[in-house]
Amino acid sequence: MEAVVYYDFRVTYITSAFDGVALTSFGINDRPAHEALIEATLGQQVQVTVTNELDEPTCLHWHGLRQLGTQEMDGLSGITQCYIPPNTTAVYHFEPDKAGSFWWHSHHSTQYPYGLRGPLVVHPREDQLQPWEMDIYAEYNVQLADIYHGDPGVPPMWDSVLINNRGRYNCTAAATHGFTECSEDQPLTRFRFETGKTYLLRLMSMSALAPFEFSIDEHQLRVIAADGDSLEPSELITNITINIGQRYDLLVTAKNATDKPIGSFWMRATGLNGLPWTAATGANAGEGFNANGLAIVYYEEDDVSEPTTQRWNETSTVGEFEFTPVNVTTLPGTPDDRLIIEFLFPGIGQIAVDGSGFNQFLVPEFAPLLTIADGMTTAELPVTTIPREIFYGDHVEIVLVNEQNEQHPFHLHGHSPWVVGSGQATLADVQSNTVPVVLAALAHGDCVIATARNPERLADLEKKGARTLALDVTASQDELNAVAAHALGMYGTIDVLVNNAAYLLEGAIEECSEQEVLDQYNTNVFGMLRVLRAVLPHMREKRSGVVANVGSAGGWKGIPGIGLYGSTKFAIAGITLALREEMAPLGIEVTVVEPGAFRTSILGKGFIPAKTPIKDFAPLTQPLTTHVANFSGKQPGDPAKAAQLMVEALTKTGRCKGKALPSRLLLGKDAVKLGQGVLEQNKRELDEWAELSGSTDFADSCKP
Repeated sequence: MEAVVYYDFRVTYITSAFDGVALTSFGINDRPAHEALIEATLGQQVQVTVTNELDEPTCLHWHGLRQLGTQEMDGLSGITQCYIPPNTTAVYHFEPDKAGSFWWHSHHSTQYPYGLRGPLVVHPREDQLQPWEMDIYAEYNVQLADIYHGDPGVPPMWDSVLINNRGRYNCTAAATHGFTECSEDQPLTRFRFETGKTYLLRLMSMSALAPFEFSIDEHQLRVIAADGDSLEPSELITNITINIGQRYDLLVTAKNATDKPIGSFWMRATGLNGLPWTAATGANAGEGFNANGLAIVYYEEDDVSEPTTQRWNETSTVGEFEFTPVNVTTLPGTPDDRLIIEFLFPGIGQIAVDGSGFNQFLVPEFAPLLTIADGMTTAELPVTTIPREIFYGDHVEIVLVNEQNEQHPFHLHGHSPWVVGSGQATLADVQSNTVPVVLAALAHGDCVIATARNPERLADLEKKGARTLALDVTASQDELNAVAAHALGMYGTIDVLVNNAAYLLEGAIEECSEQEVLDQYNTNVFGMLRVLRAVLPHMREKRSGVVANVGSAGGWKGIPGIGLYGSTKFAIAGITLALREEMAPLGIEVTVVEPGAFRTSILGKGFIPAKTPIKDFAPLTQPLTTHVANFSGKQPGDPAKAAQLMVEALTKTGRCKGKALPSRLLLGKDAVKLGQGVLEQNKRELDEWAELSGSTDFADSCKP
């Protein structure tokens, strides 16, 4: 076996008619790129020499290969490498770390949807074959893709579906769209089966938008690998859903000779459109749209006919979370870090991250992999790079929050992550302080009632054992009293109240209107008071209970630009400290929890700018807005760790066993540092002014 396999790729323009419509596409060596198969056996290295003969930059990425130790070969223009300029050659050299079905594609601009993509197969060595792979007679690469004849529109939609770059467009719409050349006689891809033989289909989704439902009429399938990972063979199924970038290895056994006349059969790749898959539907995609990709499975060598077979009447499939890996790995314990990434796609080629238009990702001028190697820190990278800094060797949990009503798959270069959960939730639910506290309390063995304006968003917490109720802190006192009564009816008591509702009004004091200030206080302060009035009568009656009002480290020091928000936190602290003294004789303990900067929604959806900015304050507010955009998602505080400490402090267990509940519970090193700084400054000022301040008493007054 050769140590290195070599490939020479010239990236060229070609004239194509993949679905019958004549287009200028991208190709390899003046041929359609899907023919440019890269093939190796595990243990071999791969070297691909790429010469860019386009009049635009390009680069090639090897989808699914982790490139551990060879990150510079990953092929990400502007991330791990500089792009390949026109009339320039680059050499990629790497060694695949596992066998399986992969694919290569351009990772520059929108080149791959327009043809610059192809298969990459890493074969296992003979001693690595699974028992069910021993009887494979032959294998086929089945490449699924969507095709676009021009601007896909907003919301986007493909024009037709290709199997190995062949499909058919409805040419009756050609004139409407200005196509001068269109043929409905475009030949389809054909796969030859021999009776009784078992075939391996390497199913690869190379689409830009379309998820597919794949099937072969009258032939059942068995899944044996997903995204390069070997699986215990699935039950026989009739169809499988495959999304963008995914790969499945399928076994299919051809019909027996006794089944004659055998004939030919349709292979189908149906593009799934409409919600939850895509915002657009076939109905509004325009004339000529074709969601159905077709290929032909035939048996007789001289059979050139087209099938007349029908789809399966009764279908069976397997869910993507129902597979059993051959090599089961153990999920590590509690994550060292947690990254929350909110995303949406406001337009074609636009990606907004963390809920801010100015946080749209832009390819940096210099590749971060190279600049970091030269000593640049992530803090020095441009805001639009949206870096997420983690430590080597850490176990990291990544939460992806899709702010759109259509699905969008993700993959992480260089890693093979565990998918540990999914479901319906808003960014506020994911980032809120409430959800981690609920999970920590449940893990502690407590009975928990979680509340939200829309309790449907807490469905996942119900599955974990929490009870849920609808509660809006801005509702009337009578409504909140009714919610408290309902909660009492669930367990007969309320022992601990965690009282938290807030958003952040951003703006100089003068910029914020009276209504904006009233709204801020109605949620942050008056809402807290309404909940207290609803729950405290029960605690007074039983002469026990714990109340934790959630304030903020911003309640220690006024911060320009968010002063009114901070004032609500000063109010919460003042109310709580007085309440603590009032309730102590009645057996009720009270504290104000004051977190520093934690990765919650407060800097995302909870960050509301004043509606009427004043130009004079722009030098103050604009840098603050930019800082918030850059800081959101990178705050040092871990909500899960804060929740764990809160539960231990409020129940006096774990690390807090034997400790008295403090009047102010600061969370986060930044909060402690801020509090210490304020106390030191206050002491200095008190000492400096003590004599003068004391000189204002009546001469005959008693000493304090």
